[in-house]
Amino acid sequence: MQKFKYIKVSTISKIFERYISNQMQDYLNKYNMIHNKQSGLRQNHSCYTALTRLVYSWLKDVDSGKFIGTVYLDLKKAFDLVHHKILLFKLNLYHFSENSIKFI
Repeated sequence: MQKFKYIKVSTISKIFERYISNQMQDYLNKYNMIHNKQSGLRQNHSCYTALTRLVYSWLKDVDSGKFIGTVYLDLKKAFDLVHHKILLFKLNLYHFSENSIKFI
């Protein structure tokens, strides 16, 4: 008798999340809704992209005699802090379909 392996729900949800994320990114990119300096969650961008841009800007300002100040935030669990009603409202402003908003 053949044994069946069960896939954990978390594995399925990760695949599903990736699919939804890709669809949303395609939509936002298609309509040019992501700021050009946004680095997180974008293809060919990363924290290194953002850091490189910042360091370049800082060096330019230091060379011009300006002072630089920074504030660092740990946003590791940032999505846990998102107000869901505001997120849904914004998705509506970005013309996501009613079904998509209901699903999310």
